[in-house]
Amino acid sequence: MKFELVQFPETDVPESTVEPPVDEAVRPGVPDGDPVAAVNAATAHLAAQARAEGERIGAALTELAGIVDGAPPQGTRWQAARPPGNFRAGRFSKGDAG
Repeated sequence: MKFELVQFPETDVPESTVEPPVDEAVRPGVPDGDPVAAVNAATAHLAAQARAEGERIGAALTELAGIVDGAPPQGTRWQAARPPGNFRAGRFSKGDAG
């Protein structure tokens, strides 16, 4: 196998196009340099996220409780919990291969 080194002409593209990280404590509407307001804004944002996540988890738990109670999930049809008519008990055992 032969490999050939290819050189490209230099361009004016900066080496890194990644922007520097933004300070997450600075929220829109919070004056710069006010650490108390920044902490309060960050706390309110976290509380809103936690509240939304709690509501999402609560809805999932309600759906799970309905499934456990035997009620079908909304928008689905519960299939009878019995094997198909052509099911044989020993069909998938190791001794029944062949």
